Amino acid sequence: MMEFRTRIRRAAVRSLGCCALFATVCTTSAAQAGYPHATTTTIDSVVVLHDGGFYLTLHDEVCAQAGNKKVAYSYNGVAVQGSVPTDAAMDRMLRVAMAAHLSGGAVRIYTENGGSRWGCLLGAVTVL
Repeated sequence: MMEFRTRIRRAAVRSLGCCALFATVCTTSAAQAGYPHATTTTIDSVVVLHDGGFYLTLHDEVCAQAGNKKVAYSYNGVAVQGSVPTDAAMDRMLRVAMAAHLSGGAVRIYTENGGSRWGCLLGAVTVL
């Protein structure tokens, strides 16, 4: 009988360990991927451009250096963190941003400074 209880405890501990690992992997944020700014805000407007690029006008400033710190954009060919987003990645970010804007819900915006550019470079969007 004692051996049976020990097996159950081991299984429970293993199960708990797997859940903790899964939760850690699933909650690894974009900020941990190297984006210097993570801001919780709401999206005031979404503008989609003819070439598939888009920009978001946000309620709060989302980076430290840019012409307009309340704008985050993703354009074709513009690298963020040294990587140019694919069309599929841009489409996914746009879909998340549109859903958040339409629902009025809060989002976390991950950006890189735009420097002398007119807005912040958008790296990721998370609906909260």
